[in-house]
Amino acid sequence: MAFGTLKADTLTHSTAGSLATNYVVQGSAKAFYIFDGTAGTPAFADSFNCSSLTDVATGKYTPAWTNSMGSANYSHTTNSENISALESAATHVSGSSQLFVINHSGSAQDKASTNGCTHGDLA
Repeated sequence: MAFGTLKADTLTHSTAGSLATNYVVQGSAKAFYIFDGTAGTPAFADSFNCSSLTDVATGKYTPAWTNSMGSANYSHTTNSENISALESAATHVSGSSQLFVINHSGSAQDKASTNGCTHGDLA
């Protein structure tokens, strides 16, 4: 099977208008994941551009990217069921990001549905 190349500077929809392709490339999520933090060994239930998940401690995880980000200057948003999910910038590097799941009392906690999404430039 042959693979070709599609090149376009603008995408146009018949009724919704047009959009420059750089918005699609730069505005798309570069990684996402969802996992069960209460599992004995947490693993991704679904993911995109994620190579591994390290369970560091209670409520502390490190998802690693298959394709690294261009630098540590990217946005990584996290969420977990019914509590706050905070991401630590101290370990925010191009190849991974560490997150902490913190309950409303300020204690680390494993939760069944923890997810994240990353935006920025790939290397």
